[in-house]
Amino acid sequence: MASSWHYHLAGKACGPIERDDLLYEVENRRLSPWVPVWKEGMSQWQPMAQVEELAYHLKKRNIFVPPPPPKGLGDDAAVRMLLPVGRTGLAITAGYLGLLSLTLFLAPVALLVSLIAAWDLKRRPGSHGWGRVIFGLVMGVLFTVVLILVFLA
Repeated sequence: MASSWHYHLAGKACGPIERDDLLYEVENRRLSPWVPVWKEGMSQWQPMAQVEELAYHLKKRNIFVPPPPPKGLGDDAAVRMLLPVGRTGLAITAGYLGLLSLTLFLAPVALLVSLIAAWDLKRRPGSHGWGRVIFGLVMGVLFTVVLILVFLA
């Protein structure tokens, strides 16, 4: 079944499905022409409307292809480096608590919130903020150890 396609819907890979069945789903508006698709031989997932073979058949069947959905501010990696867009509130909190763990008494809180934020990010594959979560974890662990050493001394 080398001609079978797979598509992404609601964060899950679906398929295999034959090309004509895939086009039928788009024609009946069950799938967007911008849904990511893949088949054997492709190096990566691509929006259906940008795959030459499928775009040809969409046009041939007179299936309307709307303009691509607008990219969100959080989809741009350069913007994410400067602004906390596309990140969960827990990831942002973990990062700030990592900074505040220098006060020692907030280090265990930073560690706990960072662990919860990591769990939260694993549940939301499209979200960003791993850098802040890892920073919060490292700082939380480091300064919790320092806090323990201070109490033992």
